[in-house]
Amino acid sequence: MIEITHYKAIENSTKKASFSIKISKWGNFFIKDISYFKKEEQRWITFPSRPYEEDGKKKIFLIQWI
Repeated sequence: MIEITHYKAIENSTKKASFSIKISKWGNFFIKDISYFKKEEQRWITFPSRPYEEDGKKKIFLIQWI
């Protein structure tokens, strides 16, 4: 079972909320700071990311599922 936790509504132009999920089947595994977006009829989520610099260039580290 997947449970949404720590839901926080956000009044932004496209970002509508942030939340965490708990996957109890995996020993209460948490993924925190997921973002929910909506623009017109399109909806999507993004997993947590963090900015960093490499060779003087700004980049974003994203979680990758293998």
